[in-house]
Amino acid sequence: AGGPDYLAGLNADLHCNFTPEYPLTIRSHDLNNRVTVKVPDVAFNLFYLRNVVIEGINFEGSGQGYNRALYGAWHDLIGRTDNITVKKCKFVNTPTDRLVGMEGMGDGLIVENCIFYSTNNSDSYRCINQSFGGNKYKLYNNTVIGGWRYFVLVTSLSGMEMANNVVIG
Repeated sequence: AGGPDYLAGLNADLHCNFTPEYPLTIRSHDLNNRVTVKVPDVAFNLFYLRNVVIEGINFEGSGQGYNRALYGAWHDLIGRTDNITVKKCKFVNTPTDRLVGMEGMGDGLIVENCIFYSTNNSDSYRCINQSFGGNKYKLYNNTVIGGWRYFVLVTSLSGMEMANNVVIG
């Protein structure tokens, strides 16, 4: 028995920035009965937010389009989606309900204790697909199962830390 399905996404169309001491925290109310977010296109569009913690949420694709669980942005004046922490989340990608885990994150992404599960074998769908920034990523204690082509695809290894990640499949 899981938590309720959530069929609407988060569209953070604001330019306020939280602090490391007081981040915006989005978490499932009950980690034993997690909320499942299943929306087409983008589940959580973080735009230019900084200092966000996302915890204990299941993300699933919705249809065969290019769906993303978490999406960031970049702008010359406003900046990037920096310092995002994702922990204890699950990302599910299937041939009928496709999903990219995270895309467009800026610097300082932390992903820990997450599960990435895929039965869809495709080069286009990745656990972490970096488009903007990519410095100082920290990836700890994650499990990647199935047909993901890449666990993480980055253009910069500056400050990258990876430890205790398991890839099966």
